[in-house]
Amino acid sequence: MKAVEDGNLEKDLNEALIIGKWEYIERMIGEHPNEVFKARLNKNGDTLLLLAFNEGKNVLIRRMLEKIPPDLLAETDNLGNTALHLAAKVGLVEDAKILVRKDSKLLNCENKDGLLPIQLAARREQANARSMTSYLFKAGKEDENHSKLLKEEAGAGVGSRVMKSLIKAGFYDLALHLLEFNEKLAWEKKDISPLEQMASDPGGFKSGFRSRSWQSLIYSYSWYKIWSALPKVLVQNKDIPALKLKHQHARQLVQSLCSNIKKMDEPQKKLGKILLLGAQNGIEEIVHEILESLPSTITYTDVKKHSIFHVAVMYRHENILKMAHEKNKQRKGTQNPDSRENTLLHLVGSTPLQAGIDTDAGAIFQMQNELQWFKKVSELVTPQELNSENKQKKTPFALFQDQHAAMAAKEKEWMTRMATASSVAGSLVATVAFAAPFQVPGGNGNGGIPNFSNKSSFIVFAISDALALFSSITSVLTFLSIFTSRYGVRDYLRALPHRVIIGLISLLLSFIFLTTAFSSTLFLVFAKENDLILIPIILLSCIPVILYAKLQLPSLLAMIKSTFYPSILHW
Repeated sequence: MKAVEDGNLEKDLNEALIIGKWEYIERMIGEHPNEVFKARLNKNGDTLLLLAFNEGKNVLIRRMLEKIPPDLLAETDNLGNTALHLAAKVGLVEDAKILVRKDSKLLNCENKDGLLPIQLAARREQANARSMTSYLFKAGKEDENHSKLLKEEAGAGVGSRVMKSLIKAGFYDLALHLLEFNEKLAWEKKDISPLEQMASDPGGFKSGFRSRSWQSLIYSYSWYKIWSALPKVLVQNKDIPALKLKHQHARQLVQSLCSNIKKMDEPQKKLGKILLLGAQNGIEEIVHEILESLPSTITYTDVKKHSIFHVAVMYRHENILKMAHEKNKQRKGTQNPDSRENTLLHLVGSTPLQAGIDTDAGAIFQMQNELQWFKKVSELVTPQELNSENKQKKTPFALFQDQHAAMAAKEKEWMTRMATASSVAGSLVATVAFAAPFQVPGGNGNGGIPNFSNKSSFIVFAISDALALFSSITSVLTFLSIFTSRYGVRDYLRALPHRVIIGLISLLLSFIFLTTAFSSTLFLVFAKENDLILIPIILLSCIPVILYAKLQLPSLLAMIKSTFYPSILHW
């Protein structure tokens, strides 16, 4: 009573809440419930209940919810947030259930940013964001007033905003349930549509999932069964099964959206625009579903006269070009030039609009990949288009040379540095391997025959040293040929990659053989005293080979795959 009369109620309640003094708060609630729950305790406009949510006083929150009058639950802070907004924001599902049971109208309350509680829940990144969003979605469908809002026309209110929030959060299964609840939400006239929103986010689909080999195995269905049975501690990335399920839900939502848009007016224009956006971002699932739903969209062009073929080439999305080609085989070579008279081959001649090329194994991949694209698209166009000119009066190959001159110069510099370093290493190996036979372990006998010539380990030494010499010389000569190359544009397709591959393989083999020869020498000298000396020799000799393999082998294997098994040329 005294605190109310003295005007210190806000200060006393604030202090009591911070230190968790429930007895005082309970007494004040009993004496002045309205004053206690309406009092603004700080400059943010927090009431006692709102401050408890912000301070994480979970035990006090539950006790307050038992005593607060229902008509005071809608009190807001300066930002317009109700208690349900804050419960959704911090992820207190059980408290949210109590709030909705006491006053379901809280589901429809917007804060000053125009956000509903479910939108705040979907924005969270904590582990329980999904459970909170799922509950609010379910509660909203069951509430008569909220469900009416969800059934409004697209772009008119709650349904559209909730749909966008669910898609942005990656809760595609909930978005699918909402679409089934209100099919009108499939398209918006004045704002971005749900399918267009999804076509802007490659991360929501399998085609946008950049995985390592072992992750791809887990991702596959059969491996998922095996890995899900193992203890979670043994699985480095236990989120992959959940990610796969998310991708499946995304595809189902795309199918449903396409099906609904197909029933509307001008479906080809609507889906055609999204088809090009999905192709631009490399989302194969959206491209596939749109082409399956409405095959005529393959002829759709934008204001620059770009079709899906043009977009796939400009952004270097191989699988999308392949998909479009298979859907349109009977129209081979009939893609019209764009507004600048560029054919598909001209667009390959221009540098790609996004860095979709794997350059981990060296800059040579950029030029090689570009040439592979040029070669493949040359097979898809008519003979007349091979030498046709655009508005700049340039043929496709002339444009390719001009646009890729800087790339070629950069890759020449990279290859020169790589060849220089590798030649030095190869020369060192050759020097050591050449000198070794003149100082054989154990020396020579009176007849000039090595004393250990009857030992099997000596045979290993002799053979390994000879192979080390031959492979290192091969490596040096190969890298020297790179220095003398004329570096023509077409050389980047096969000639230069072949030399790099041969040089690196030869250098790796020379390291292996030289290490083997050295280990054999140590064994010859010390094995008579202790045979176990072989164990540390083998282990230590593996270290430099493993180190070099770890640093170079991934790049080498990637280069071999790109040179001899390029996927762009095999369809």
